Amino acid sequence: MNPTDFIWRDYQDADMPDLLTVIQQAFAQYQGQLQPPSSAEHKTVDIIRAELQTANALVVETAGQIVACVFYRRQDGAFYLDRLAVLPAYRQRGLALALLQVIETRAREQGVAYLTLSVRLPLRELQAYYQKLGFVPYALGTHEGFTQPTYVKMRKQLDVATE
Repeated sequence: MNPTDFIWRDYQDADMPDLLTVIQQAFAQYQGQLQPPSSAEHKTVDIIRAELQTANALVVETAGQIVACVFYRRQDGAFYLDRLAVLPAYRQRGLALALLQVIETRAREQGVAYLTLSVRLPLRELQAYYQKLGFVPYALGTHEGFTQPTYVKMRKQLDVATE
């Protein structure tokens, strides 16, 4: 597919069921691998709607179908990225990278100096992917009810013009 076949846009309320489908299908490969299980396994349209009360989502659409998304919100002076998801049939086409580039541009335009995200500790390939894109680990986090860290927090510093 040609990159011009894809449209990047902010989500609309009517997209909620499609966002749920993309998240569930994209994160399905992690079922049984993560403790605690990914919250993607229990997402509903109502949960997504509630999450988007304090966040935004960018979607990638082609032929009228949403094939990728990322949620983001301001948190501690950064843009925190959540649920970067690409349907398996659309992977390896640069969609995740393109989503991140759009978010970086938006962050810079708003004077936000960092992007942050979290990756589960067992997902080493995903951590390596984000490191290749300039994210660096800066802290470990522990899910409620666990005594050992379960995820790594990563951040990417952005060049932001100062006046």
